[in-house]
This record gives sequence, C-alpha cells and structure tokens, in this order.
Amino acid sequence: MIIDFTDGDGNFGLEQSDTVGQFSECINAFNLFAEYYEMQNGKWVQIKIDPCDDPSPDPDVPYYYKIPWARPTGQDQTQQGLIEIQMNSWRIESDFDTVKFVVQIKDRDFQLSNAIEVLTK
Repeated sequence: MIIDFTDGDGNFGLEQSDTVGQFSECINAFNLFAEYYEMQNGKWVQIKIDPCDDPSPDPDVPYYYKIPWARPTGQDQTQQGLIEIQMNSWRIESDFDTVKFVVQIKDRDFQLSNAIEVLTK
C-alpha cells in the first residue's frame, strides 16, 4: 500500500522514544490505521482487529503502524511524501472475496487525516 500525504505543520511521525506520557496509551503508539472491511451480502462490514484490545494479534495481519518522524528542516515545515507499507499477508481467512481498507494517519497532536478507501478483490 502506498499513501501520498501532506502535513502542513510538519508534525507527522513517531520517534522510537515516543512511548511515555501522551504516547504511553496503546492507541497513541500508532499513527497509521488501516481498518479492514469485507463486503458481506451487499453491505460493508468492519472486521475489527485492534492491537490495543488484543495485545497479541496475528502478526501476519498488521493493520496499525508506527511511521517514523522525518523532521522537516528550514522555514517551511510542510511534510510531503509517500508512505509505503508492505502488506505481505493482509487478507483474513473468510468466505467473502471483496475487501477494502479505510486508512487514516494521525499527527503528533493526535489530529486524524481525512479517511481514504482502498478497495481490493
């Protein structure tokens, strides 16, 4: 999965040391979220897999990610770039064959981006 993004104030990304304080809450340890949906009988149904609910989910099916912070330099703090994620095993064993991901990123102020949908079959 490749995501093209722009962050106007340059505060997207997490550092290895971001594990205490506001980042100690499990959900704040991640900054890219890909929620998994299946088309079931004509309706999209979310299949919830949250590593904060189950700290030992199947490691072959990761949907939450920690993207490192590439701090901008200079006067213009805008970040632009591509995030590329290798999703080696992204499909859950299921009777349904059409899935989509709803993807969002979260900056260091915990502001969520617009959601994008990635459809796959």
